Amino acid sequence: MTDRVEDWLAMKKLNVIREFRQQIRALLDSVISREKMNCFSCRSEATAICSYCFGSRVGGWLNKQDKNLGLEFACYFREEIASPKIAFA
Repeated sequence: MTDRVEDWLAMKKLNVIREFRQQIRALLDSVISREKMNCFSCRSEATAICSYCFGSRVGGWLNKQDKNLGLEFACYFREEIASPKIAFA
């Protein structure tokens, strides 16, 4: 999903790709350090980070950059990140 989000940001011609990569690297580094394969956020099993929590982190970060960008992200990736736990606005 990281690649899809990065492609979406590039398509929108946004200057946040470098910062996005730094945010994702920090997120993935924290996930890799865990021994157990549970989502580090919601604790669902068999994944280091589930798509819902990944979407929440990325959407929250984008929302801090620009509220409209966070909402566009939520709409564009709604099927991948659909969860009642996620609220960007």
